[in-house]
Amino acid sequence: MKLIFYISQDSTFLWNGSCASVAKTNAPTIALLDPTLYTCTVDPIKNLMTVILTPAALAVQTSYRFTVGVQNPPVVVKNVDIVVRAVKEVSGVILSYGTATAALNTNQIYVTYQ
Repeated sequence: MKLIFYISQDSTFLWNGSCASVAKTNAPTIALLDPTLYTCTVDPIKNLMTVILTPAALAVQTSYRFTVGVQNPPVVVKNVDIVVRAVKEVSGVILSYGTATAALNTNQIYVTYQ
């Protein structure tokens, strides 16, 4: 299965760096996924993060947690969603989708000097 993460407003926040599985240690816990059970890539051109889970990963656990860098836009932006689609790896058929509403925001900071 392939998970595709994208940012709802183009040219605002940008995925950057690399992505990796991370554990969540407080309840409800999510185990770290063995690196041999997935690939995680960031496409800076299309501004997508893609996670491909092997069948073994799907058999081991049902919840996953990943970390990735996000670059802020040069302007104030509010209420930007992160959209996730679960698709079949070969056919591209959408199995499920979800949205983290208003997940990304920036605030203006006023600086004064004398």
